[in-house]
Amino acid sequence: MKDIIVVGLSKAGSLHINAYNKMKNIGNIYYVDISGIIKNKNIKKQKVYTSIEDACITNNLESNNVIVDICVPKEEFWNIINQCIRQNIKNVIVEKPFIASKEFFNVNHELNIIMMQNYLYSEITKDIIKFIKKENCSIKAICTDFSKNRIKDSMNNRGFLKKVTQNFEIEIPHQIYLADYIINSNKKINILYKEQKDFEVNGLVLKKHGYGKIIMNQDNVLIIHESDLMTDNKRKEINIICDNDLSINAKYLLYDNDMNIRQKGKLVIKNNDSIIIEKEYSIDDNMYNCLNEYYRYFNDNLKNYKYINRILRFSKVFKEIIE
Repeated sequence: MKDIIVVGLSKAGSLHINAYNKMKNIGNIYYVDISGIIKNKNIKKQKVYTSIEDACITNNLESNNVIVDICVPKEEFWNIINQCIRQNIKNVIVEKPFIASKEFFNVNHELNIIMMQNYLYSEITKDIIKFIKKENCSIKAICTDFSKNRIKDSMNNRGFLKKVTQNFEIEIPHQIYLADYIINSNKKINILYKEQKDFEVNGLVLKKHGYGKIIMNQDNVLIIHESDLMTDNKRKEINIICDNDLSINAKYLLYDNDMNIRQKGKLVIKNNDSIIIEKEYSIDDNMYNCLNEYYRYFNDNLKNYKYINRILRFSKVFKEIIE
């Protein structure tokens, strides 16, 4: 079974490590952080390496038996990927939002890379897709809202180094790939409106970081994404309006800082105002489901282009939004 090197030991890294620790029949997990220390209280491990090369040499790791899981800020993605290429490591998982081109994959055709899209592996998302397929729903509109109070984290520069992370680069990538997956169309999108507002707290101003909204049209479906990072009303919600007076409302599970469930998930499907399906979710470990699939895939030593196609599709949509 392949070994795993987790690069970046902040919140994303701790969530990934937590998922790996639940898995059976996996290789060893190694920890890399450029600082050489663990600042996250949720990671219980003493040995930390300052580079992928250091972890590989110290432990005699074989490049073809290693998966590198990149959990660093977006501006460091390419630095770590290039380190993997130099180390001849082919299997890579990278956090969102990752943008790549066909030309990159053509040049690095041996590189087997997957971007994290964990909400596709949510039981709630799966139930939404099942219903849409069963009823052959024609979708008219999708509205998503992933908002939270990120004030403390943003004031401590979590998720960015020298460059402030835009609002569009934090929660909205989840919303983009989720809506795109539900619509299941490769047709061109048309951006109708987009805005980002500054984060302003106690004299600190982070440009384009506080609030974001995108309105676009894709295959005759109106899509609205919204994310407020300065609100106490935390929510991860999607609303889908279909023909035949059908509507779908899904609220994903919410957690506190110690990963205790703060709010259960819920799916409500209505016909007009009459509820036809109502389901509550007390467990929905989409991170585990996602990484477990990725890990088993890498160990099969096969190349499934659906993951690369997901990156290319996300890149196409996200580039139009972020530029």
